[in-house]
Amino acid sequence: MQLYALIFFFGLFVGSFINVLALRYKPGEKIFKSDRVTGRSHCPYCKKTLSWYELIPLISFLLQRGKCRSCKKALSLRYPVVEVVAGIVGAATICALTKNAWLSLTAPSAEQLILAGLWLTFIYALLLMSLIDLKYSIIPDRLNVFLFINALAIAIVRLALLKPEFNGSFFKSYASIFGFSSTPIVSLLVAVLFAAGFFALIIAVTKGRGMGMGDLKLAPALALAVGWPDIILLISSSFIIGSLISLPLLIQKKKKLKQAVPFGPFLALALFATITYGGEFIRWYFSLI
Repeated sequence: MQLYALIFFFGLFVGSFINVLALRYKPGEKIFKSDRVTGRSHCPYCKKTLSWYELIPLISFLLQRGKCRSCKKALSLRYPVVEVVAGIVGAATICALTKNAWLSLTAPSAEQLILAGLWLTFIYALLLMSLIDLKYSIIPDRLNVFLFINALAIAIVRLALLKPEFNGSFFKSYASIFGFSSTPIVSLLVAVLFAAGFFALIIAVTKGRGMGMGDLKLAPALALAVGWPDIILLISSSFIIGSLISLPLLIQKKKKLKQAVPFGPFLALALFATITYGGEFIRWYFSLI
């Protein structure tokens, strides 16, 4: 329990940093631009440079009652929300890895610790991607490259670390139902081809109106991270999540049918759902049959 609390606390600081990157990002520019990373934070209203004690994630917001200490203007809830979300997803990711035997909390090996670090980096990068996609409806190519390299590293470490029986699939024994291959590399290749082919088909059929190229570029990274057959649940649940969120917006007329809805955040939510509750969902689904 103490470890999860520590990861949550660590996630608060990561969330604060992610917020800075997302808010300062401009389309076409580098995400980790030096002045964007090292520049001093200031109040968005009075422009006063903030002191260190005004930048403690979540705590400063609560102590200041959500207001700037100088001009007393209300600060956006975005700051504590993103920080708390980063804390929760970080702790939940470690919990998911432990539950799926990817990580031992009692005596973790060096490989397991590396894998956990790679997964946390991947999850936090997806959070950054989601914030940028929500604001600009784009997924920066540099971020997609970073996610792909990160996912490739996850795949390499898991191949060297995990038992070949189910290749670390969150589906466990149910993986065999989906044409599961006992050869790990084959399973990963199938996952990548399935994900990329599926999104490419949507783009071709809809002539680019049903899916963006950024989502297509993101697909291989997601496939490498979760593998086959987990990618099936990830993709299907992303459309379910997208429908549940988009339909109320259409009903309330906050979005029109012709308006593009960023799909990156749905994919990020689907990946998180897959690694945390994918196994439980598959067991529940087949219990109904």
